[in-house]
Amino acid sequence: MLLALAVLFALPRLVRPPTPLEESTTPTVVMPVPPPAAAPAPPAAGVDTEARRAAQDALARVQELRAGLEAAAVTSWAAEPFTTAVAEVERGAAAYRAQDYAAAQAAYAAAADRLAELHAQIEPRAARLLETGEAALAAGDGAAAQRAFAQVLAMIPAQPRAQAGLVRVAALPQVRELTARGQRLLETGDAAGAGAAFRAALALDAADPEARAGATRAAALGAQQRLSEALNTGFAHLQAGRHAAAAEAFERALKIAPDSRAARDGLAEAHSRAQAARIQELLGAAREAAAAENWSRAADHHRELLALDANLVAARDGLAVAEQRAQIDARLQATLAEPQRLGSAEVQRAAQTLLDETGALPGSGPRLHSQREALRQALATARIPVPVALRSDSATRVTVLRVGALGSFANHSLELPPGSYVALGERSGYRDVRVPFEVRAGSPPPPVEVICREAI
Repeated sequence: MLLALAVLFALPRLVRPPTPLEESTTPTVVMPVPPPAAAPAPPAAGVDTEARRAAQDALARVQELRAGLEAAAVTSWAAEPFTTAVAEVERGAAAYRAQDYAAAQAAYAAAADRLAELHAQIEPRAARLLETGEAALAAGDGAAAQRAFAQVLAMIPAQPRAQAGLVRVAALPQVRELTARGQRLLETGDAAGAGAAFRAALALDAADPEARAGATRAAALGAQQRLSEALNTGFAHLQAGRHAAAAEAFERALKIAPDSRAARDGLAEAHSRAQAARIQELLGAAREAAAAENWSRAADHHRELLALDANLVAARDGLAVAEQRAQIDARLQATLAEPQRLGSAEVQRAAQTLLDETGALPGSGPRLHSQREALRQALATARIPVPVALRSDSATRVTVLRVGALGSFANHSLELPPGSYVALGERSGYRDVRVPFEVRAGSPPPPVEVICREAI
């Protein structure tokens, strides 16, 4: 009996009650600390161990939530709800000390629910503060932006957007000065200076909307100024007849503004005028070549003209005449280059036909006249026989092709028109011989010897 009474009344007094938690950063709120889990005090007889353990688990969750809220500076944005939640914790601690573990667990659970609600507000509140700070930055209110970003960092330390926002706040005065300068330069039409000012502002704060909008306006103004300069230059060159320079200027304008109708029309006009000028230049060159009787060059000029404009009648007609005259010129030159061929009656007939054709050509120039005279003289000379001496051994039978058989002789003379000839020698028991010789106009050839010497 005595032992039972000691366990019932004395033992609870020997068990150390739970110690309160350390004071939080909020001076008016104190949270008790549960007994160490590793070495819990033995419960008194009749104590509900399960309820005690549940109370301790609930308190552990409360401690975790409270620590997170205190790290988020909860007393600066939800002091009253946080105080109410802490009061629930106090009630739970009192019930725990009275060993009413079920009541303690219920109080701790209620406190945990309140603290969890506050904890869920951290991210949304921080997001709203970030938006507030960035809006204040856009409006140029650096003080309001700094307060908002500082509150975010108090709730979520090292939050990247808030840290970046404070950096932007520090640069705001200089950014505003640069954007104001850029705006003034834009109003004076200095696109290059304005662009430099806005780019300097963006180097300090790449997200500043005023600097970004200003840089866009400066770029657009600069492009417009460059486009106007290129167009003016192109039309000035076009007016002065500098078609290549005009085309280059209009192409530069199209690189700036690919949809510029003025640049497209100017480029088309520059090309059209350049082609017309080239056509006139080639027509003049073709006429000069024809006047100089350089028909091959005249034909080349007309072909180039047709490459520019296949429907150019003057080029088609001119090419036909030039090719005909170039062909006649080539035939005359080839005949005059080999006058010895005129000894042939066939070649003489062809030469006479060529003389007749060239005599009927209109607009004969000095070159054609000279060629015709040279051919006429060559043809006349080719028809004058030239004395030719032949020698043999009186045993060889001699025949001159295109002339006839001359028989055997020691010496023989005959007159032949200029040309190429072949003398044949034949003798029984000997190998035949062929002796080619040339007869040139006005100059007798050396004696032609035709003797069969090689016995078979």
